[in-house]
Amino acid sequence: MTPRRWMWSAVLLAAALLSACSEPPPPKTTDPVQGRAAEIRDGIAYVPRTERRYSGLLRTYYWNGDYVRTTYLNGKVHGSWTRYSAEGEVLQHVCFDHGRAIECR
Repeated sequence: MTPRRWMWSAVLLAAALLSACSEPPPPKTTDPVQGRAAEIRDGIAYVPRTERRYSGLLRTYYWNGDYVRTTYLNGKVHGSWTRYSAEGEVLQHVCFDHGRAIECR
């Protein structure tokens, strides 16, 4: 192998390794009923491109197949926050009252 070909092989290998180690894509948050996304700003959920606070159910999907199901009331987490594995198994469950974590009953 010539030195030039070896150099290009090393550059391609380095590029492949760097792309494999890159950050996963950001999670996608959607309203399962209306199919629209919500904007989360400073921990408050808003209807996209507005200042109106979101109320309802949101699902956040992650690159590995896991997803989180969260209910909101006036922009704050209210009710349940549940994380599921890609297979549908419950991984975590937390209850909220107007943005504050409480004991689940």
